[in-house]
Amino acid sequence: SEKHVNLYVGAAASTENTGTTITNSIKFETQFVLAINSFSQICELKFNTESDKPQNELSQLLQKNQIAQLQLLYSNSYKHYFTAPQETLASLREFEKLQNFYKITNSELASVSITYSQPVSEKYLIEARDLLTKNNIEFFESFQTELSLHFIINSQQIDAAVQILHNLI
Repeated sequence: SEKHVNLYVGAAASTENTGTTITNSIKFETQFVLAINSFSQICELKFNTESDKPQNELSQLLQKNQIAQLQLLYSNSYKHYFTAPQETLASLREFEKLQNFYKITNSELASVSITYSQPVSEKYLIEARDLLTKNNIEFFESFQTELSLHFIINSQQIDAAVQILHNLI
């Protein structure tokens, strides 16, 4: 069943506020960029092996020490990109010194995403990669979801990347 939820931005106590209705029934006729989004605190983590054992050990370590789980953004067999609140990152860095099954290899990363009105194909990913490369924006990883393209970049290039990708709008 479809649900309609009123999302209130600002003071919701007033009866004049109607909010924004969020629904999945909007169908766009053409393909276009809806939004460019960025997130500035991304880390790269590597485990000492590709098995599930170190991942389970990390999860147990977090749980045992009552530390929030990491928000995984992208993962392949050897690199894992995640974000977490600052206090979680600080704890993870402290625990990193006491173990040998994971290592934070880069904590100066950011993500930039392009959200489209319709599902995206590899063609859009290639075009966006080319645009970033042409403008000297280095990306460490790129991937797509149904409606979005995502890039893991150096956090110092986040403003430039957002400005360049705004040219797609």
